[in-house]
Amino acid sequence: EVARAVAPRGATVRLTRLHGGRPWSLPANAPALRAAMRAMAHGFGRPPLLTREGGSNPIVSVFQEALGAPTILFGIGAPGENAHAPDEHLYLDHFRSGMRAAARLYEELAAAASAGRCG
Repeated sequence: EVARAVAPRGATVRLTRLHGGRPWSLPANAPALRAAMRAMAHGFGRPPLLTREGGSNPIVSVFQEALGAPTILFGIGAPGENAHAPDEHLYLDHFRSGMRAAARLYEELAAAASAGRCG
């Protein structure tokens, strides 16, 4: 209804539902998320910002339900890198920082699991 209300006069609006993925979120205090944040801080030299975005990733909730474990979205690109656009790119510095962060993530998750904080 909103699309029709804002459409220009004379325009025809047709909406097609393409999928119905369930919403997903991970609590900000989840141990796995805290481990990922420490890994990102290590890789990038400063703590990440939690933005509560993930686009249309309907598989994320399926992964979490099937595996019975928290799912973490671990993005390393910046908004100006135009993800999924024709001119998409990734700065080499972000790629290198992301590799350091990803390597550290496994250490952080292992430490959290051995302390009984991840599950």
